[in-house]
Amino acid sequence: MPYLVLHNDLATWAIAICIGLVVYASVGIARRVVVKRLRAFAQTTATYLDDLAARVLDATHPLFMLLIGAYVGSHWLSLPESGTVLLSRLAIAALLLQAARWGDVGVQGWLHQYRAQRSALDAASTTTTAALGFVETVYISSTRPITGCTWTSSRPSMSRCSSASNRKGSRLHTRPRPYTLRTQATVPG
Repeated sequence: MPYLVLHNDLATWAIAICIGLVVYASVGIARRVVVKRLRAFAQTTATYLDDLAARVLDATHPLFMLLIGAYVGSHWLSLPESGTVLLSRLAIAALLLQAARWGDVGVQGWLHQYRAQRSALDAASTTTTAALGFVETVYISSTRPITGCTWTSSRPSMSRCSSASNRKGSRLHTRPRPYTLRTQATVPG
């Protein structure tokens, strides 16, 4: 009798892990190649959009690529419905966080370019764009608690995702809980 882990034998798990690692490596290599080519192309042009595109793609977090690899590899496994739902939600949350990161890098890069062009001509517009950059950063930061994941550093190369499920003593529930309204009862006394 083969040894089963979550209704899958070890060979199936090994294949799923290999698929996940191949996807992770492929996405990482493709990202590096595209960023390298975009940067080489950006050296030949006068516009800043290709530089910005290279910066945005370079901001792709390795944890995001790993989660996408794990999600693709999990399709090889026969998981219970609750496990499939959990992995789907994690993949969606990772995609939303990565999209927020790409958007943040894109907006900050555009604002930096705008301020560099306008700083000598119009100090008021430079101040306004600095304020808009602050508002955008606050907005992006305020949406992170919705997903339960926060970046521990503002620098993209130093960021790590830490969520409640990573803290010591917390449990990750695989069974979806029903949404209920909880009220505190007050006891007259």
